[in-house]
Amino acid sequence: MDRMTPPRVLALTAAASLGSTAPAASAHALEEIYFGIGALGWENQQDGLEDARSAGGRLTAGALFSPRIGIEAHFGKGGSDTVETRADYREPDVDETDVEVSNLDSVLLRLNAPLMGWFHVYALGGFSAVEVIETPDSPFEEAEEFTESGFSFGVGLEIRTPERYALSIDYVQYISEPGFDVAGASATVKWRF
Repeated sequence: MDRMTPPRVLALTAAASLGSTAPAASAHALEEIYFGIGALGWENQQDGLEDARSAGGRLTAGALFSPRIGIEAHFGKGGSDTVETRADYREPDVDETDVEVSNLDSVLLRLNAPLMGWFHVYALGGFSAVEVIETPDSPFEEAEEFTESGFSFGVGLEIRTPERYALSIDYVQYISEPGFDVAGASATVKWRF
């Protein structure tokens, strides 16, 4: 017989209790659930390197609890740029470095303003963690991973269709720390439920 470990028991108990608590009431607690996929153009500024810019992908998931407030999560990945190492930071024989956004994860509060039934503007604020990989062009230097986390904020606009689709464009300052800065602009197609 398969033995149930304490974490598995807790997970199954939590899932069962969530599934059995008044499904009709929980359906009315959410105005809307949405999922999206899009392109993310990002920019990374770091001490010692020229600014890196590239494009990757981003998944979005969110829920509106009312027409004006909700929560949104971003999961980004990909894109790399080869940039020059600044002379005052340069290691011997390292003139260029490849910069890649390996992971970008955010949980954001969404303050929504429906201007018309089909056009919304919104503000985002929350927390992000970003992992960047730097690979020097020298065969004698190893790649380095940098992970930073901190407060994020942004703005966006969304155009909705009657068929429950939406197109959104947003700009988010994911990380703004001394010596490390990551921002991104995204165009996303969303499916609304």
